[in-house]
Amino acid sequence: MYASSSNDSAFYLTLQWIDTVPKVVKTVKELKRQKEIALDCEGFSLGRKGTLDILTIGTMNKKVFLFDVTKLKSSAFDHGLRDLLQSDRDTLTKLMFDCRNDSDALLHHYGVKLNGVLDLQMVDKLRRDGMKKKKNAEPVTIRGLNKIIDDGGASVKSRIGEQIKEASIMGKNIWIARPLGRELEDYCAVDTLELFKLRKRFKNTIKKRRDLMFVESEKRLAN
Repeated sequence: MYASSSNDSAFYLTLQWIDTVPKVVKTVKELKRQKEIALDCEGFSLGRKGTLDILTIGTMNKKVFLFDVTKLKSSAFDHGLRDLLQSDRDTLTKLMFDCRNDSDALLHHYGVKLNGVLDLQMVDKLRRDGMKKKKNAEPVTIRGLNKIIDDGGASVKSRIGEQIKEASIMGKNIWIARPLGRELEDYCAVDTLELFKLRKRFKNTIKKRRDLMFVESEKRLAN
């Protein structure tokens, strides 16, 4: 069992490890009261051929929940979380940034077929595509999260991202360490809570082309 962190972080109000079935049940009940969450997964070579070790969910009120999939395995999903993640967008929108590997890992390791996803990487690309077309310029390429978020979050993404890359090259899975370490917890928080800021920044684009945004996001989901 790992201690929760509180409001001494610049990135979140509270951060809680969900590492027992009772905690899963209690957290899912709380998340069901949301209309929108931010979602991200971490693991070694994340995808069907890699591992899925942590599932992070952030809420608009800056709460972060780290589901310890390394410890709980399928129990992390068998007590309401799978149904939550598979619910439609009108029930619960899941903000993500490049959902491809996350959805692949969730589906092939734990039978979770994500639904109701708004992939903000695609929203960013479609938004900039529209701006470029007005200027008759070449279509834009996709951008990484650290290229479009605030300096504080981008600094964490860049600094810790280098550590993650180096560990991966050496074949080391840093996501299974418990306790995880404050910097990696901050990394997980940034990957989720920063998405609410992007959602606000892109609100006009999403409002005008909402159905298209969800359709394009759905195309990236594993099936």
